[in-house]
Amino acid sequence: MKCNIQEITNEVIRRNINLFENYEDWTKGAMSLSTIPEGKDIFHAISRLSTKYKWKENELKFSNAQRTNRTVTIATFLLMCKDNGIDIARYRIDDEANNLHQSCKSHLKTKPIGPQTMPKCQHSYIPWDYVKKSASYNSQLVEFLCGVVDVDTIRRLGDDYALGATKDGGVIYWQIDSNGNVRTGKIMHYNTETGHRIKDRQDTTNWVHSIMRKNRLISDFNLSQCLFGEHLLKIHPNKIVSVVESEKTALLGAAVYPEYVWLATGGKYALNPDKMKVLAGRKVIMFPDTDTTGDTYKYWVRKSKELTFCDCTVSDILEVNATPTQRSQKIDIGDWLIKNLSGCKDTISTVMTEKEEILNDMIAANHAIGLLVEELSLEIVA
Repeated sequence: MKCNIQEITNEVIRRNINLFENYEDWTKGAMSLSTIPEGKDIFHAISRLSTKYKWKENELKFSNAQRTNRTVTIATFLLMCKDNGIDIARYRIDDEANNLHQSCKSHLKTKPIGPQTMPKCQHSYIPWDYVKKSASYNSQLVEFLCGVVDVDTIRRLGDDYALGATKDGGVIYWQIDSNGNVRTGKIMHYNTETGHRIKDRQDTTNWVHSIMRKNRLISDFNLSQCLFGEHLLKIHPNKIVSVVESEKTALLGAAVYPEYVWLATGGKYALNPDKMKVLAGRKVIMFPDTDTTGDTYKYWVRKSKELTFCDCTVSDILEVNATPTQRSQKIDIGDWLIKNLSGCKDTISTVMTEKEEILNDMIAANHAIGLLVEELSLEIVA
C-alpha cells in the first residue's frame, strides 16, 4: 500500500492547518503537489483554508508549477505536513513508502525549503548586526501594548526579547537560541486598536531570512527554528517556564507574570521534541489555545507526554472555562490576560513570589493555572 497523500491531506484539512500561509509556502506547495496526479485538487483544498484563496489565482499558480518545476518533489509537501504536527509516519506502511521517507530526509539535508523546515544539518545564522539595527518600538504591536501596559514594562519586553520593527510597522520577533545565535526573525503586522493580526496582507507572515535571500544578501540558508525567547533560559536558570503558541501571547505573559520565563512555539503543532529539549530539567507549564473541538488541548497533552526530559504540565484553564463563543474565536491565554489585566496588576507581585509552592499545587491538582485564577480572584469573562 502506498503512502496515502489524500489521507494526510484530509488530516490537514480536518485540523484546519493552513500550510500555505505565506507566498513562499504557497509556491513551495504548488511545486511539490504538481508532481502527483491528484495534486491540483489537494492544492485547491488546502489553499481554501486561507482567507486569501482565489480559484483563478490558484489555477494559474499550479499550472505554472507544472510547467516550470524540475527539482521539487512530493517529499517537500510531506515535510510541510510533518513540521506542522502531522504524524506522516503512520500513513507509510510498506517499502515504497519507506523509500519516500528516506527521500524526505535526504531532501531536508540538501535543499532548505523555507521557514517551516528544521534540518538536522549545520544551522545557518543571521548576523547580530541585523538585530541591533532593527531594534525599535515603532511597531503596530508596541503601539497596541501601550494601551495595555506601562512604558517601563514595554521597555523591559523590548530589551528582554530584542524586539525589532520594519519600516512599515511590522514587529520582528527574533528567534535567538540558548547559545545566543540568531536563527531567523518572524515579521508580523497587527491592528493597533485590537492587537489582532492583520490577515488581509499578502505578507501576513514573513521571515527575515526569506527577505535576505530574495534581496540576494544570502544564498543558501539552512533554517532550524527555535523557541521564541529561548535565549532567556540561560539568563534565568531557576525560573519556571511558561510555553504558549504565539509570540504576542508570550510578551503579554511576561508583562503580567515576570517571575516566569515566557516562550512561544510559533504555532499550534510546533511542539517538536527536538526543539523543546532546551527545557530539559526545567519545570514547565504549557498553555494551548482554545478551539471548538478541544483538539489543540488534547494534542498538547499528548505531546507533553513525550517531553520526558522536563517536569511538564498542561494548563486546562481555557479548556475548562472558555465559553462556546470564546472557543469559536480561538482565544488564547493572552486574550484572557488582556481582559483581566486591570483587575490583577496590583496583586501579581505578591502572589508570584510563591511560584514553587503554586506549581506543586498545580501539578498535584492537575489544574495548572487554575489555582492562579483562584489566588488572583480573576473573573471569567463570558
